[in-house]
This record gives sequence, structure tokens and C-alpha cells, in this order.
Amino acid sequence: MLFGAYEGILCQYQREWCPCLRSCWERRNCRRTIYPGSYESVISVGGVNQGWDKFAESSVHNQVELAAMGEGVRTTFAKRTDTNGDGDMSHDYAYTSKTGTSIAVPAVAASAALLWSHFPECTNNQIRTALARTAWNPNKCDDRLGFGIVQVKDAYDLISRRGCELDG
Repeated sequence: MLFGAYEGILCQYQREWCPCLRSCWERRNCRRTIYPGSYESVISVGGVNQGWDKFAESSVHNQVELAAMGEGVRTTFAKRTDTNGDGDMSHDYAYTSKTGTSIAVPAVAASAALLWSHFPECTNNQIRTALARTAWNPNKCDDRLGFGIVQVKDAYDLISRRGCELDG
């Protein structure tokens, strides 16, 4: 990863072709603005639990824009093992449950990528707007869930109906 000013430049450059997604780097109820997750060109992501509320360690600050499942998410992982005792390491793949904003970020990124694959004529900001406008948050918009939990099907339907130009 890049750090400091160079990361800001990279995220600004990436804004031209792709939203840069990051979770809050502080794991315990981050309440201050954290970079790179708070650059304007970055979608700052929070995580929710099974009850659709922010889980205990998720990012909490005024830059959280979207949220996705981030607690108890089933995922694959590779475990290196020496199966023959000869020092040759092989990978064993298994499922595990993970928690963290780092688990929520891929869900938001995948949602954006899915939309973009169906609507390649849309810009990154138009995809971002569709995700924000269709996100679900019972509190409208707040520091815990931002615009809300990503609803990719609703975003797809919105762009299908209205096209990429969602202003107004």
C-alpha cells in the first residue's frame, strides 16, 4: 500500500476510471477522519452485523458513505501446510467466518463492479450515485452507515429505468 501524500495522488488519479474503496484503518470505533478512506475520491465503507446495524468495530465518522455485511461473513482462506514433512508448503483451502470493515469493502467493490459490467457507459461517479441513492438506511444518512447498506439490485433497476444520468 501507498501511504501519505502519494496515496492521495493515486486515489485522485484513480477517480478518473475507478472508485477507490477502503475501510477505516482504525479497528475500534474509529470516530475521526482516517485517510485514505476519507479522500473525496474514495468510498469509505462501514460494516453491519446480522441485525443490519453497525457492528462494534466498524468505522464511525462523517466520511462513511456506504455499508455492507461485515460481521460473520463466510469466506475462503488459504492455509499453508507442510503435508509431507519435507518443507514443501502446499495450500489448503477452507471456509471461515470473518469480521471487519475489510470484509465489507469487497462487497461494495463487487457491487460497483457488477453494475459497471452491466452499464459500461456509466462513469464511476454515476455508479457511485446509483449505489448511494438506493442504499438502505432507516436513519436516512448518518455516521454509522453513511447513505446505507448497498442494495445492488435496486441500483441496477434504477440505472435500467433512468439511465446513467441520475442528477435531478
